[in-house]
Amino acid sequence: MSEEQVMIDRAPRLSERALHYAHDFLGALFMGVRTAQIHDPSNTAFTNAVARVYECAQALFTASGGIELQVVDDSFFVNGVRLRFHGKTHDSMRTLRHILESQELGGLRMRAPPTHEAIRRLVSMFAAGTRATLEETRAALASFDIGVLGVQRLADGQGPVRVDRRVFALHSYAKLILALREHAAIIEHVQPTARIRGCAPGSGWCASSRISPSCATTAWTCS
Repeated sequence: MSEEQVMIDRAPRLSERALHYAHDFLGALFMGVRTAQIHDPSNTAFTNAVARVYECAQALFTASGGIELQVVDDSFFVNGVRLRFHGKTHDSMRTLRHILESQELGGLRMRAPPTHEAIRRLVSMFAAGTRATLEETRAALASFDIGVLGVQRLADGQGPVRVDRRVFALHSYAKLILALREHAAIIEHVQPTARIRGCAPGSGWCASSRISPSCATTAWTCS
């Protein structure tokens, strides 16, 4: 399985509207490839799934001027912006990642407005029993103006880092924000005032500390 370096050649940008469409597109793509794995292309369910992916791809392309999807480990980037998923949606995106990787895919590029036939060809490549190499997939989609990326990783234990530093920084910053939010949530649910007592070594004085979510004060009392 090949791995390619993540390339972000522009500052991440995605309007709120485009961000909404990006989530819709990934959700539709997940349902599309899952449907392709279960139903025959002649089935109405497959036809409806393709139509939904096409509709969402069109909306995202119109709002953003192009689509560049990159899957780096468990992170999804659309036009350089990392998307956040929670709960069952997060699980669905992880499944989508594994489905894409089963075809040696780590991303897609659409520089021209997507057509219904192009989206149908893309989704049909995930039909049950279909197996293609990255080069075969690239060749099959090239005529539809859809570019593909190989599987991507933040790091390779046998070689140098294989990700653009800006992507890595964005990934790390997002994790930091999540950690801070979780820490804040814990503070909000602890007892409003907690008292900790301890003696200052060799001073004959004891410290009485009050800690609250908004501030911390220390009062010294004689022991």
